[in-house]
Amino acid sequence: DDAKSSTYRAIGGTGYANYISETYSVKYGSSVYEVAHGVWTKLGDSDKWVKISENAGSAIQMAIRVGDNYYGAGLDEINPSYLSKIVESFDGDTLNIISGVGTYSLSSTGRLSGGIDLTLNNTSANALYGGNANANGSVTLQGAIDLTVENNSTVGVIFGGGMGTNTALNGNITTTISDSTVKTAIYGGGGITIGTAYIARNVRTTINNSNVDGYIYGGITSVIGNAAPNTLYGTTYVTISGDSVINAQVYGGNRYSSSVAGTSAVSKSANLTISGGTFNNYIFGGGMAWAINKSSTGDVISQVTQGTKIAISSATVNHEVYGGGYAVTVECGRSIVNGGSSITVTDSNIVNLYGGGYNASAGSVVNGGASITIKGNSQIGNVYGGGNATGTADIRA
Repeated sequence: DDAKSSTYRAIGGTGYANYISETYSVKYGSSVYEVAHGVWTKLGDSDKWVKISENAGSAIQMAIRVGDNYYGAGLDEINPSYLSKIVESFDGDTLNIISGVGTYSLSSTGRLSGGIDLTLNNTSANALYGGNANANGSVTLQGAIDLTVENNSTVGVIFGGGMGTNTALNGNITTTISDSTVKTAIYGGGGITIGTAYIARNVRTTINNSNVDGYIYGGITSVIGNAAPNTLYGTTYVTISGDSVINAQVYGGNRYSSSVAGTSAVSKSANLTISGGTFNNYIFGGGMAWAINKSSTGDVISQVTQGTKIAISSATVNHEVYGGGYAVTVECGRSIVNGGSSITVTDSNIVNLYGGGYNASAGSVVNGGASITIKGNSQIGNVYGGGNATGTADIRA
């Protein structure tokens, strides 16, 4: 129709697309290529491939592959008048980066109205980003992000909400991993750099019969040392089941590692549900705070505002479980849980169990008390109502 055929629209860098019947004219540099609907087409002698699809009515998805990198909405800009939901499945692929959006820079702002749905089946990727894939990019997303990693897939790191500067996500983020491997980390809410992150819904991370090394965070992570505080305006849920082997540290909340004082918060509760599996590292209901060469007055704080809840059943934890979070700095790093912590253990083996948090010469606090319930045939080395500290780890009623 006229709305679609009136002009070329940017698909990344110097590439532009114009809709004509069941094909598209793609202009890259000074050349024009005809691209069939939904078919990957190489742009001349370049390393770029383009696929253009209509996913919802007249909304056009313009995906780019550059070498072994996939970008669901192109590279440098999004036209909000046309783009809706990004949908892509990978089957047996070997890629470097998979990004639901692109690599948007500080000078360009992307906006997507209909959400993102990416599925990796028996696929290998070094990094999976639900949203943007550029530490200096600015993106606003309306709609949910759904990531599925399954059937013997291997991923280096997963940023559920993507990674970027001044990122605003106005939908739920769901990451589901089954029968697969994650080598480095899972950040359910994504990563933020020098700007701020705003997530207005809930974040769910589900892991079944999978192996994960490094770290698992239910919330947001700061990516570089001068990241600003960020907020997840919702609830985090981390669910791990089956015969999973988790060598990663597990956190229900955010990771705030920065030189900038402030509070990185989960505005509601953080929830960990474990049913089976073997865990060889720490488990924290809260988040992690790490003040790095702090450049401003005040504390670097990771906070869960409405309490933490941990439920562990039929699992082996060859390490320690904390209802609170982890404060990692000599000074000024603080992990805070407001609303109390609750831990329920059923038919499980755990080295040590703490109602509070873990502190390394800083401050880990649980406000609102701690509740610990042990059921069935559970074996716990030691049970402590408070926290574990070389500095301050408090439980406050």
